[in-house]
Formats: sequence, C-alpha cells, structure tokens
Amino acid sequence: MQAYYLTGGIDLGGRKSGSTSLCILKDNQICFFNSETNTDSHDWIFNLTIELKLKYLFLDAPLSLPGVYHNLNAFTNYHFRKADLELSAMSPMFLGGFTASAMELAAQWKRVGLCVHETYPAALVRHMNLNHLYRKTEKAAKLAPQLIQAIKKNVLWKDLNFSFSIRFPPIRSWHEVDAFLCLLSGIRYQTNRALCYGDPAEGLIWI
Repeated sequence: MQAYYLTGGIDLGGRKSGSTSLCILKDNQICFFNSETNTDSHDWIFNLTIELKLKYLFLDAPLSLPGVYHNLNAFTNYHFRKADLELSAMSPMFLGGFTASAMELAAQWKRVGLCVHETYPAALVRHMNLNHLYRKTEKAAKLAPQLIQAIKKNVLWKDLNFSFSIRFPPIRSWHEVDAFLCLLSGIRYQTNRALCYGDPAEGLIWI
C-alpha cells in the first residue's frame, strides 16, 4: 500500500468547538471527518486515527516551542521559532493553550508509534501561487472547489503518480480545506518533494 493511503491531514481546532477536521485519501477519493460541537475533539481525533490505522499525520498546529525554552545554544527568540520566521507563521507562544494541546496530542500519537509532523497550509498555497483562492473570509462552497481544481492542475502534481477526486459540494468549511492541504503536504513528504523549514533541534515545518 502506498504510504499516502496511510496519511492523514488534520486541521486541529478548539477542544469543544467542533472545528477539527481530518482528511484522508481512500481509493483515490478524498474523504473528510469532522468533530462535533461540545464533544472532546482531541479524544475523538486520537481515537479516529487509530481506528483508521493511519501511520503518518500532518497537523496545522505548532508542535514545539522556541528553542530558548529548552536552553538550546544559539536560540534567543522567546516568541518565534526559526520555522515561524521563515514562513511568517504565528508565534506558538501567542497561540498558548492551543499549542500545548497540539503538543500533548502529538506526544500521545508518538507513544503508539505514529509519525507526526507540523505543516502550514497557507505556506503551501503561497508556494503554488494560489493565494487568490485562499481567502477564509469567503464561504468555503464558493472558493474551495476553484482552489482544489487549480491545485489538481498545478505543476507540483504533474509528475506524481497520484490522482484524487472530490464530489462537490462536500466541503463545508475552511477547516476541511486546511485539512486537505495538510494531506497534500503529507503526500509531498511521502514522495520526497516536501520543503522543510526551521531547525531540527527546535522544530520543523513541512509543506
């Protein structure tokens, strides 16, 4: 089985907000799973990934803190990691409890043998020059199909032995769009095409 069939893209939301989405590829069909409001979405996503027998997870969430907090030499920034600065990403410190929850989940997954990586959907979209179709203020049903069709035609996917389909209108929110982009970063990683940002000692972001 190709590795990207064992890969999940996750847009992690607040614990009770019902805004966590998982995206996987099954038989060349993109599939989405969404948490429900007022349920513990972090327990839900952990159990679901185990049930689906996934091996590789790519999260749109900080999975480490700036190196200064670990007394690493040459790291002096209390707000941003090297990867955050390179990609103009938000500070893990600003995100506070969300960062802590993501790191806790990643530790749980790693304890049961899953490989967990951080990714950044907005950076992947910029890399594909598709920023104009990535506007979260727009309703997902309006722009998401255009973004996905543009991605399928993008030169980054031309040389891959990889195809996918999505039945429209399946996308109900930008959380699903971001989960889909996380999955694509995972596929790029599995096919040795992903770009890596940051310092391994501090934490990497893959797109």
